Amino acid sequence: MRAAAAMVVLCVVLAGASWNRANLAQAQATTTGLEKLSAFQGQWTSKGQMRDSKFSKVGSNSATTTCSWSTNHGYLTCDQLVQTSDGPENDLSVYSYNEKDHTYLFFGLSRGDRDPRTPKLTIDGNLWTYLGGFDQKDGKHISFRTTNTFTSPTSVVWRSEFSEDGTNWTLMGEGTETRVK
Repeated sequence: MRAAAAMVVLCVVLAGASWNRANLAQAQATTTGLEKLSAFQGQWTSKGQMRDSKFSKVGSNSATTTCSWSTNHGYLTCDQLVQTSDGPENDLSVYSYNEKDHTYLFFGLSRGDRDPRTPKLTIDGNLWTYLGGFDQKDGKHISFRTTNTFTSPTSVVWRSEFSEDGTNWTLMGEGTETRVK
């Protein structure tokens, strides 16, 4: 009887250990995607130049962005104050990761604008690409993309472009971001 009880206890302990190892491995695999978002954690300053194009006008801009994890560590939120030639803007960005289909999620809100921005976000190494677009009244689709290239843990080079055909891209603006905290 004691041997049978000991065997049951051993089986329960081994099953629990196996379950814990499997869950730990799964948790590590799924947080890897989420943890990539930590690259933007902290306070950043940005400077850039916009170019004259169909969707942008010449001017300089600067920004201060503060990014931190939500309480339960499921979302990285970034509050941004932008100074443009048209005046100040305040944006809020929310980042997350979908463990089921291994995709990144981005939601952007601007004060005074009812429509959120939800471009597709991909992260490939040190390159983050935000891809979105809209259909013009004549039915023509216009694509927009912004790339952030992390040249170091404290420095990012960004570019914003548009395309009328999905192949040829026109530069709208570019600049740098620097982590200050």
